[in-house]
Amino acid sequence: MDSILTWSQDVANYDSKTAPMAVVNADINSKISLWNGDITTLRVDAIQNAANTGLGGGKGIDGAIHDAAGSISLLAETRKLGGCPTGQTKLSKGYGLPSKHILHSVGPDCRVTSVSAETRAEQLKSSYITALELAKEHGFKTIALCGISLGIFECPKGEYVSRACQAVRMWMEHEDNWKKVDRVIFAVYHPDKADNDALMSLYQPSLTAYFPKSP
Repeated sequence: MDSILTWSQDVANYDSKTAPMAVVNADINSKISLWNGDITTLRVDAIQNAANTGLGGGKGIDGAIHDAAGSISLLAETRKLGGCPTGQTKLSKGYGLPSKHILHSVGPDCRVTSVSAETRAEQLKSSYITALELAKEHGFKTIALCGISLGIFECPKGEYVSRACQAVRMWMEHEDNWKKVDRVIFAVYHPDKADNDALMSLYQPSLTAYFPKSP
């Protein structure tokens, strides 16, 4: 993790043409990172998983995390957690991962048309806030976040990346939570280069908007 630049140091990913959506706070920027890489390789206190309500593993990042952690050991624990409602987060050990713990967050499924867009937006925000609150409760100082609801749940990627950045900024400001963490990393990765580049192109302006720097 020491090789990952803080947002204050990161010049390559900062989009100076994006209008700010928050005030400049250098202290908060020193606790944030945007990292293009596989979240399962990070040695941090906890990584976030884009889980489903059954916490039984799945495709995409959920499947990758279960595979890397050791699906048998991880499933034995998650089965005891009794599932997880949409918008909430539950904690497990990291098992075979370099990270010590996994924050299993369930985001909204945009294929479910009976749920309003407003409700889904609140569920997405809650999936990040509950993960960070749970990390704070357990004294975790280094946390890596993933892209919630950006895969098989078919949610609008640009909007949801922006909302994720907004939610994290709000949490950092609330009760000076930024003082209680050492680093919060937005980990972005897709095995397909074109999809990976597209995701990075969404995170760069969104992070710039909610974590602006002085001109």
